[in-house]
Amino acid sequence: MGINIEDGSAPPEVLVRKIEVAREVANKHGVNLFINARSDVYLKNLVPASQRLDEIIRRAALYAQAGANGIFAAGMVTPAEISTLCNTSTLPVNLLARDGLSAPDELQRLGVRRLSAGSSIAEFLYGAMEGLARSFIERGQLDTQALTGFLNGLMAERG
Repeated sequence: MGINIEDGSAPPEVLVRKIEVAREVANKHGVNLFINARSDVYLKNLVPASQRLDEIIRRAALYAQAGANGIFAAGMVTPAEISTLCNTSTLPVNLLARDGLSAPDELQRLGVRRLSAGSSIAEFLYGAMEGLARSFIERGQLDTQALTGFLNGLMAERG
């Protein structure tokens, strides 16, 4: 069983305490809980760009000490920084799929252990639903062929 807990814009000490409590409760009840500590240092530009790598490394160490099992460095895309985090942190590194991120095989070579889609698949589907609704409202038609073709093509690629 696992959970993601994020720091957002709060000081990292807030997430440290949440991790400690989650770990304590899980241990008390005999639950083998994987705690993935998500840090928004990159995604939300919490510190200047020149300080991001040092800050995510610092937070990963804090979260590991608190009982986290993984660090989710949402928004990190630079291969050199990814490699440094993977080689510095005692926690397995999880990244968020996004534009500018290397291919999965390269990420694996850099040391990344998990790649998350985040909300991007749902956001795509919401966009497709919006297009269908707009087509229906504006023209009284449902333009499902574009979406069906895309999905069929995707399935054909995967066999």
